[in-house]
Order: sequence, then C-alpha cells, then structure tokens
Amino acid sequence: MIPPFNEFGVLPAKVGDTAKDHSPYFATMAELAARYGFSQERREILGRLIRFRSALAEFGFRGGGNLLGGSFLDDCETRDGGSPQDLDVLTVLRGPPRTPAPDLQVDFRTRFSRDAIKRQYGLVGWAVVAEWSPPLFVTKMVAAGTQLLTNDRFGGSRGLLLVRLNLEDDAATSALLQANRAGRVNSTPESSA
Repeated sequence: MIPPFNEFGVLPAKVGDTAKDHSPYFATMAELAARYGFSQERREILGRLIRFRSALAEFGFRGGGNLLGGSFLDDCETRDGGSPQDLDVLTVLRGPPRTPAPDLQVDFRTRFSRDAIKRQYGLVGWAVVAEWSPPLFVTKMVAAGTQLLTNDRFGGSRGLLLVRLNLEDDAATSALLQANRAGRVNSTPESSA
C-alpha cells in the first residue's frame, strides 16, 4: 500500500515501526497509476514509464524492478502550484543466466544510458544489470541512487516506491491510463490517497 502524503506533501520515508512501514514501499503499476495518475501531465509521465519498461522487456529482460522517487511522488500541485515534469527511476535488472556477447552489453549501455533514458522517455533514469556488473558496483549504485532519490529540496526525506517489472500489470495500467484520458475515470489527489 502506498501511504498518503505527509504534512509537507511528500511520500513519507516511514509511517510505522515494521519493515513494511518503511520506504521503499512495494507497489504495482496499477496502484501507481491509481494513486498518481490524477492529471493529464502525470498520466503522460506514467505512459513514458510504461514505454521504458516495455523497451526493457523487448530487449529481453523479464526480471528486476524500478525504484521510483522525486517530485512525481509528491503533491507538488498543491504545494508548488505545478505538475511534476518527470519521474526519477533507478532500474536494477536481472539479466540472462550467462554473460551476453560484448556487443549486446554495448547496445544496452547505448539504448539505456542516462542520456538516452532522458531523451527517449523523458525520465531521469539509471539502469544497471545485476549479472553484468560487479556486486559492489550494483550495491554502490543502488545506495547512491537511493540517497539521491530520497532527499527533497526542503532538507527532509521522502519515500520511494519499488515496482517490479510485470508486463501484464503494465498492459492493464496502460488501458487504465487510456480510459482516464478519455474521461471515463475520474481521479484526484484526494480520491487516490
């Protein structure tokens, strides 16, 4: 379950004392869309995230997940009077069981570099394949990414969401977003919380 915004309009880093009450909170794409897809701008960002996830699946990845953060998870419409412009995404993938040919790794780094993710999907993103990288590198990348994603500009901490790669969930969420664009679903920050 995605907790409600705190008094500062951000997803809280902690809402209780158990592990499930601490960030990162697990969510599905459908839950993410139901909670945060309350404006056209937000639905467009969610659509870009689904396209990014689809591109990863087309490349051959079926496992892993996205750690999501940034102002997209805030109530910036109320707090700042404007919509988020992007979504911060740290993606850790489970690769094939064997090390692929070097040209495949180069192709991955080209297609899913930070610059390519921003240019093609409008996301602030990083992607790493766990099996292709030394374990310490993956650990440091996740730790650094988590630190970047959890700091807010007001000096506090914000929560993160972890969404596993799931093509069926993405397809259902895409249909929900299209229905919402067509005006068949009404969503507001209050009804989504």
